[in-house]
Amino acid sequence: FNLGSSLQTPILTYYMLQEALRIGHKPKLIVIETRAGLFGERKDHYDYAAYVFRNMRFSRNKLSLLWNAFEFPSALKLVSRFHNDRYLIHLCAKSLAGADIGRYVGKGYVEYTSTVSQKTLMSTALDFGELNLNLRQVRYLEKTVEAAIERNIHVIFVTTPMPPTIFKNSQRYEVAYNIIKEIADKYGIDYIDYNMINNDLRIISDENFKDSLHLNGSGVEILNKHFAQSLADIYGTNLWSMRR
Repeated sequence: FNLGSSLQTPILTYYMLQEALRIGHKPKLIVIETRAGLFGERKDHYDYAAYVFRNMRFSRNKLSLLWNAFEFPSALKLVSRFHNDRYLIHLCAKSLAGADIGRYVGKGYVEYTSTVSQKTLMSTALDFGELNLNLRQVRYLEKTVEAAIERNIHVIFVTTPMPPTIFKNSQRYEVAYNIIKEIADKYGIDYIDYNMINNDLRIISDENFKDSLHLNGSGVEILNKHFAQSLADIYGTNLWSMRR
């Protein structure tokens, strides 16, 4: 099941895992998306973190999330139903305007069918050498891995791809790659970077993206097939029998 959320920083990932474990889930494998841009955030975006917070049961874990993911005075907005529902109102407005806001298809996945414009692709270029790394976010990724290892849960890092045109026009991607690879190596876990893979294999094209960041439905089908085979190559065909 996909427990991902929009703009999910390592802080949110950690508390979402803690919540799942707290209420009794016992996963054998956790796949963590490790997009380097999320490591530059000091605190979490209110609108997105608020939905994680709202769907957690009252506990010490929820209070800890409140303290660590929200800044004052934005934390006070959590008591306001208007602010909590603001993003839903925003999505309804976009839907009425004919925008592609995605279709929920189950297991935590929202599918998009639109395709990113060439204008957007050609006007987007990133310099990963300018990444403003936040060590607090890095530490929360490490805490997530450590929490999993303590419970004999396998962890794998995956960086989903950006459109090939944007990757081609970007600079010093190795800086972002090395940040994640160093953490993966530290804990002896596997890391699959689909920007590096796609640069070699060309399995995903610009047409497989809904915007400059996210795959559309066709891209997800391609990525899922490749990733499923990668899991089989790493762990064997019977993932449910995994043991450390």
